[in-house]
Amino acid sequence: MPVESFRAKRNLKALGGQSLEAPESHDRTVEHTAANNDFHEISFSSILRDMRKALNVSSAELSQVLGASLVSVVRWERADNRPGPEMAGKILALYRDMKAGRRPSLERARRSHTFSSRGVRVQAKGLPLFHHRLKVCLSHEQQKPLIQRLKQSFIWSNGDQILHLLLAEYTGPARTLDKPATSGVSAGKNTYTYDAHTYHTKVPPQGIAEILAQYLPDGGLILDPFAGSGMTGVAARALGYDVILNELSPAASFIADRFTRAIDPNLFSAGVGAICEALEATRQDLYQT
Repeated sequence: MPVESFRAKRNLKALGGQSLEAPESHDRTVEHTAANNDFHEISFSSILRDMRKALNVSSAELSQVLGASLVSVVRWERADNRPGPEMAGKILALYRDMKAGRRPSLERARRSHTFSSRGVRVQAKGLPLFHHRLKVCLSHEQQKPLIQRLKQSFIWSNGDQILHLLLAEYTGPARTLDKPATSGVSAGKNTYTYDAHTYHTKVPPQGIAEILAQYLPDGGLILDPFAGSGMTGVAARALGYDVILNELSPAASFIADRFTRAIDPNLFSAGVGAICEALEATRQDLYQT
């Protein structure tokens, strides 16, 4: 299954406001270890407690600012686990901003993450969702069986050609870690991407992205031989990595392709509107009270 790749800009936006007081010795430890990417000496437990106190936010609100799961933030604060390198860097960046007197905007921070759980419509000002002008007509003719149409579509028809091109580009091994990563991975299940479609044993893509970034810091070619609904492909696309998704199930292959392929939002909106209009009478019969 071919999957396009793109690079997503990830940042944590902050606005001015309140500062955070911390012991000077602790500040020196943070600055030294952050500069050398050695996060094992830092007490993230005390940093997170100080941040919550200074911002006057709950653990749940802090998890939304960081783009992490609530369970992970609670465990980090209890020192049961440690954040991974990417999340550790994000926590320290926010910590330094607060010390400099810049208070983060909770709502803006929620919308700044690659895998947001809210605020997408606010961000996409130039693309109003479900305000379409295009006209989509549904066919009344009987179509071929879905499995037959999938086999003849671009999802499966050109897999050998795409695979040949990818393998020709990646002729050597990618740089990876010398030792297994020991830090934890935070991945909540309340994002638009995760909730868009249910599937068995589904893994949040932001957790997969964090693992890929740790083990392939310079990028590379990803293979998921049991791709399911394509969350590995979503994670790889967000990082700008190329990916090969292999899946036996026709339904899962279709879902994975839809998750990772770009579409004109106006065309998508028009299609949804046409289906809702065609099923209006059925919906009234099913949901009338």
